[in-house]
Amino acid sequence: MPEVIIYATGGETGLIGMWRSFKEMINLGWITNKLPKIIIVQTENYNPMIQEFENGKVTASFSPKATTVNGLAVHYPFANELIQSVVRESNGTAVTVSESKMINGVDVVARLEGLILSPEGSASFMGLKKLIEKDYIKEDETTLLFNTGS
Repeated sequence: MPEVIIYATGGETGLIGMWRSFKEMINLGWITNKLPKIIIVQTENYNPMIQEFENGKVTASFSPKATTVNGLAVHYPFANELIQSVVRESNGTAVTVSESKMINGVDVVARLEGLILSPEGSASFMGLKKLIEKDYIKEDETTLLFNTGS
């Protein structure tokens, strides 16, 4: 079980399903260790879920044209309250990354690992880097990144 899961956030029913599956596995006795911190990532230009997490409400109006990352351009996911509760229950957090850093992340991972990330996957990667720099995630923590759009 990873200690941290980083998930670029648009509609995020996958995130909710993952969390519910972890809970079911605990109830079945299949896992006993601590559940991972869930971290959601959005772009600096389009971040209603981050605003909701930080302020309890969306404080700005967003146009899908504000981002080139279509997978993250969901203004108000139907499962917003569940997403917010998963992040809070897991002692996770929310982080934004710039679109230029996401583009850079695609290049970095391609050169170093030979993997092509989607922009959403790169958002997760760059969110990890940002949270390591802020000392929120330790370099030795087992961390799972989702490359959701690739």
